[in-house]
Amino acid sequence: DSALTVSTQALQGPVLNYTAVMFAAQILLFTGARDSARAVASRVSVMAADRAYVMGATGDSAKAWAQIRELNARRPHGSQSRTTEGLFWLGVGDTARALTSLEQATDAAEIWPELISSDDPMYASVRNSPRFRALLQRVGLSTRAASKEARDANR
Repeated sequence: DSALTVSTQALQGPVLNYTAVMFAAQILLFTGARDSARAVASRVSVMAADRAYVMGATGDSAKAWAQIRELNARRPHGSQSRTTEGLFWLGVGDTARALTSLEQATDAAEIWPELISSDDPMYASVRNSPRFRALLQRVGLSTRAASKEARDANR
């Protein structure tokens, strides 16, 4: 509740800070306010991984995918395009495609784990996946959080 209050206050005024907007959109999404999350995310035009996730998760997937394809056509090699795709696929619930995109992002040396923490709720649907844990190991991150969640789920 306090995060929602603070993020809503951050959206007041003429200045749009991408980080504040996307935190607010994610908080709204994770609290079940999908329409509000979509409206807030639409306030920025930059297509990045977190925006792709929110747009996909709120049902704006056709528009999001079209923007991702356009972005991929314009981006130079080595950009975060596979990461953006991966988060989009997580948003729409296609975990197999999401993991494939994140594997491709890792192969391309994209820095997806540094952009969004592996503990972020966006990764909840794949956190216990052997493929995701293997990706975390490939990039040198601990799988302690994933292992704890798996133990908690088995209780």
